[in-house]
Amino acid sequence: MSATEKIQLDTAPLPQDARVRFDDGCIRIRPFLRWLSIPYGDLCHAFLRVEEAVAGMCCGRADFSAVYLVLRNRRPLVSMPQTPPIPYDEEYKVGLSSFPRGEDILAHIARKAPTAKIGI
Repeated sequence: MSATEKIQLDTAPLPQDARVRFDDGCIRIRPFLRWLSIPYGDLCHAFLRVEEAVAGMCCGRADFSAVYLVLRNRRPLVSMPQTPPIPYDEEYKVGLSSFPRGEDILAHIARKAPTAKIGI
């Protein structure tokens, strides 16, 4: 990778979503009401999951799909002090706004956490 490519990667806007943020050295997710932080070095697996739901409506049937970012960690996550420690190798699923946004987030995680398995 050339120096120019590295500068472009470092200055590119981070692919953020309503429930996913990137900080120095960690990814922050909000699966429910609290933000949780996972250091990049603790990520062992990240992938996208698409779940489909069929809804019966008066005029017929509608198929809906939801896109989730799924993260697995090696250590307990850092959360609020009053919460109990989260067990090792926990899997967290966070809803995303779109599949292309999820692909951008996975590409960023792959750059920041080279030891993590990305994808299936």
